[in-house]
Amino acid sequence: MNYMEKQRLNIFLAILLLAQIFFLKWISNNIDLVENCYSAVLYPFISNISRFFFNLFSFSVGDVFYTLLAIYIIYNLYKVLKKKKLFKFETSIKLLAFLSVILFLFNFLWGFNYYRKPLSQQLNIEKTLFTTEELEEFAIQLITDINKIQHEITQNDSLKVIIPYNKDSIYQLSVEGYLKLNSTYPFLRTPNLKVKNSLFSTPLSYMGFAGYLNPFTNEAQVNSKIPLVSLIATSCHEIGHQVGFGAEYEANMLSYLVAVNHDNMYFQYAGKFMALRYTLNELYLADENLYQKYFSTINNGIIKNMEESQVFWEQYQNPLEPFFKAFYDIFLKSNAQKEGIKSYKKVVGLMINYQQKSK
Repeated sequence: MNYMEKQRLNIFLAILLLAQIFFLKWISNNIDLVENCYSAVLYPFISNISRFFFNLFSFSVGDVFYTLLAIYIIYNLYKVLKKKKLFKFETSIKLLAFLSVILFLFNFLWGFNYYRKPLSQQLNIEKTLFTTEELEEFAIQLITDINKIQHEITQNDSLKVIIPYNKDSIYQLSVEGYLKLNSTYPFLRTPNLKVKNSLFSTPLSYMGFAGYLNPFTNEAQVNSKIPLVSLIATSCHEIGHQVGFGAEYEANMLSYLVAVNHDNMYFQYAGKFMALRYTLNELYLADENLYQKYFSTINNGIIKNMEESQVFWEQYQNPLEPFFKAFYDIFLKSNAQKEGIKSYKKVVGLMINYQQKSK
């Protein structure tokens, strides 16, 4: 391909970037089209091929891809700065063409799932809001349940729960949890599910993230350094993205459903533990006195698991973490999640109304 052909291609791709932005705006108002054509048909086909191939590797191919991509970007940036062509027309067109390709691959391989039918509709949950009274009722039941599970595991209210499995076993049990729910929720039926340790676990810890799905390789990756109680919930959460749900609170809800319905008691504890932390946060925001009232009824062993998680994240706190969170917040808002990073906590509304529906 000669110079002029490359230039024409880059211009075409740059124009395509603008077209993609308008298309995403249009598709965000056509959730049935996304659900019926992409999430229910095209995505399962594409993702199954991706997982079949990348599951052949025990390590995260996606992390290797990101490393090579970062090297490529830094190298080309260096060349541009060296030649002082940063603000040249040709350089701008190349950049827009590059972004156009990345955006297309992101959405085609996974990202359109951000615009699919909400999980609440798939679960036949009529509403996602809740009153303070409903929050209290849910908190009481949740604390009763988790106190019971914690005591059954440890035989002592003051001992924290120690997960007796290694990471690979947790990942496999997480997949089995999804397989169990297939009969109840057929839309979760997904072959070749697998979770991997992220090669970037240490950087993820400093950034404040527990895991992520690589949209280009469809690999569910978990920060292998986090406490195992959190690892269970995170593993189930990332599989939720792998199954095809983009919204963070929906992946949280799937994590909760899989864990609390699992045959394994440690998974049940991890699911309730995750739910409890979000619920306590909502109680605190609603009424600090209510928070103190119900927090005092939690077994000391459970509180020790909370402290274990807090100590872990505190050791990685750094001045750059808020910037990483701010960038991720912008990313979420640009992908149909108006609340951004705060959307994680919307899982409380789903859990409360799901429980009411199930009575």
